[in-house]
Amino acid sequence: MPLIISWPGVLPKGKQIDNVFSTADLAPTILDLCDLPWPGTLHGQSAKRLLAGDQSGWHKDIFIQNTPYPEKSKKKAGADIEMRERCVVTNRWKLILNTSRKPELYDRTSPTPDKENLFSKPEAKKVIADLTERLAAWGEKTGDKMTTQLIRQWRLG
Repeated sequence: MPLIISWPGVLPKGKQIDNVFSTADLAPTILDLCDLPWPGTLHGQSAKRLLAGDQSGWHKDIFIQNTPYPEKSKKKAGADIEMRERCVVTNRWKLILNTSRKPELYDRTSPTPDKENLFSKPEAKKVIADLTERLAAWGEKTGDKMTTQLIRQWRLG
C-alpha cells in the first residue's frame, strides 16, 4: 500500500522511495522525525535515514500476519474464521501462505502486480525457496508457530 509523508522544510520535496515499508515502522518514524525516543518494544524501525536517501540497514523484507476478527468474519457470507495467513514481501516479491487457500507468489514489479499467481511456475522455485527461508527465520525469531505449520502444510521446508 502506498504511503505519502509530507513535512515541508524537514523532508525532501517530491522524493519517491520504492522500498518496502511496514505499518510497524510508522510510530518509530514519526517519533524519530520529531526527535523523540520510542520504546524498544516497538517492532518497527525509523525510516528517517531512508527518507533522507540512506538505504543502509533498511528492511530487505517485511512480514504480515493475517487472522480475521471473528465478529467481522461472521457477518461476511462464507468467511472462514479459522483461516490464518503469513506473508513475506520484498521490493520485488510477495509470497502468501494460507491455511485455506493454495500458496500465492506475485511479482510486485509486473505491470499487473497481485494478478498472476506465479507459485506453480517451474522458474519460481528459487524465489519460493528464498522467501520460504526468510519466512521460516522470521517465524523462528518471533516464536510464531503458525509460520512453521504453514511451511509444513505446503511442503516448502
